[in-house]
Amino acid sequence: MNNIKAHTVPPVVRYSVQEIHRGGWIRTRSGRHKRLWKKKENLRRRLRQHVFCNSTQSWLLDKMVTKYWRQPRYYVDDPYEPYHTREEGGWIRTRSGRHKRLWKKKENLRRRLRQHVFCNSTQSWLLDKMVTKYWRQPRYYVDDPYEPYHTREEFLITRKKPLP
Repeated sequence: MNNIKAHTVPPVVRYSVQEIHRGGWIRTRSGRHKRLWKKKENLRRRLRQHVFCNSTQSWLLDKMVTKYWRQPRYYVDDPYEPYHTREEGGWIRTRSGRHKRLWKKKENLRRRLRQHVFCNSTQSWLLDKMVTKYWRQPRYYVDDPYEPYHTREEFLITRKKPLP
């Protein structure tokens, strides 16, 4: 059987960081031991001082010292918001970046970003696994903006209207 150890802060990191009150962390500056003979006295003095870790560094250090079973669980966000299920079981989504930097995009690209696209089979399979049966059932709304996406008339298998 493997010897499983609890996840702790590595000794190198433990030497350079210290936890302070209320989840804050302080650390020593990088480069405090490197080529000191080249550095001026005021820079050497600043390198000896401790600085506060930013929020990302503090979060990572908290995660490293907290045992796995005491860490909060993070669940998948609700897939109902950005994705919409269609009547025959497929999923549609909006394009990424549809609200970003529209002033620099050409008009035809902006028009394409406003449209929805079909999820591929892997994405649809994952979304079906993430939601319950209740959310997979087709829903009918008055003036549904997603009504054009519920039918696929361009394929013979999924076609509902007869060919002319």
